[in-house]
Amino acid sequence: MSPILDLKLLLVLMAANGAPIIVAWLFGRMLDPPLDGGRLFLDGRPLFGPHKTWRGLIAALLAAAALAPLLGLGAITGMLLALFSMLGDLGSSFVKRRLALAPSSRAPLLDQLPEALLPLLLLKPALGLGWIDITLTAGLFVLADIALSRLLYRLHIRNRPY
Repeated sequence: MSPILDLKLLLVLMAANGAPIIVAWLFGRMLDPPLDGGRLFLDGRPLFGPHKTWRGLIAALLAAAALAPLLGLGAITGMLLALFSMLGDLGSSFVKRRLALAPSSRAPLLDQLPEALLPLLLLKPALGLGWIDITLTAGLFVLADIALSRLLYRLHIRNRPY
C-alpha cells in the first residue's frame, strides 16, 4: 500500500474528470460534438447522450497528461488513467440510458465508481496497486467527486449539484 501513490492517482483522476466540466463551462456548446454522433441504441435511446463529447474526452486526456508528470507518474500513465476513466464514465452513461435516466440525472455510485475503478483495475499490474490501494482511491474519488460537484455548482460552473 502506498498512500502517496494513491493520492497521486486520485489527483489525476480528479483532473481527468473535472476537465470536461471546466471546458464545458468555458466554451458552452461550441465545438462540442457528441461521441455517439447522436446515434440511438436498439432500445431507441441515445447510446451515451449529448453530454459525452469529443471535446470532453480530449480535455480529460490533456489535463491528465499535463498533471501526471508533475506528480512523477508520466504523461502516458496520465493519459491511460484518463482514457480508462472516460471509458468507465461512458459505461455508466450507457447503463443510465438503458435505465431511461436523463442525461446528467443523479445515480449515486454509478456516476462515480466506474470512472475510478476501471482505470485502477486495468492499471493495477503496471502501477503495482494492491486491493487496498484500489478500494481506498476509488472510495476517496467517490467522496471527492460528490463534494467537488457541490462546490462547482455553488460557483455556477455546474448546472446541478451532482
